[in-house]
Amino acid sequence: MKDSKYSIISTQSQKFYRIFITCIAGFIGGFIKLGWEVVFPPRTPERNITNPPQSFLESLGCSHDFTHLTYSFNEYDLPIISFCIHFLFSIGCAWFYIQYIAKESVFSPIKAMSFGFFIFIAFHIIFMPMLGIIPNALNQPIEEHISEFFGIFFGCG
Repeated sequence: MKDSKYSIISTQSQKFYRIFITCIAGFIGGFIKLGWEVVFPPRTPERNITNPPQSFLESLGCSHDFTHLTYSFNEYDLPIISFCIHFLFSIGCAWFYIQYIAKESVFSPIKAMSFGFFIFIAFHIIFMPMLGIIPNALNQPIEEHISEFFGIFFGCG
């Protein structure tokens, strides 16, 4: 009887630990990607008036006013809704990766970077262009591919 009680506690602890690690890894990856995009902006200022997270939410029916909400820090107006989507995406990617390594039970930077490459192809080359959120991959500037690829690659690695 005691064994089953302890295994339930152990399973619950493992779930909490995975959720905790997922959130931490997602935030770290999200900050790495944001930092990369400061140095290598993925879009021209004109194309960034409505960025991909904002465009995605607008395609789901959210208003332009909502998707363009900002907060001010040090005299900069920053896109809070875009940041929320950015970090939710990073946490979602981290969740999938952590589920994978939980089964493998071995972390490998090479596997993590390969996962980042897969995420880049899946979202920036296939899904977002297919949904009309960003232009077709062939119509995107090379700078956008470089910025997004390495941001995701290092953010996942």
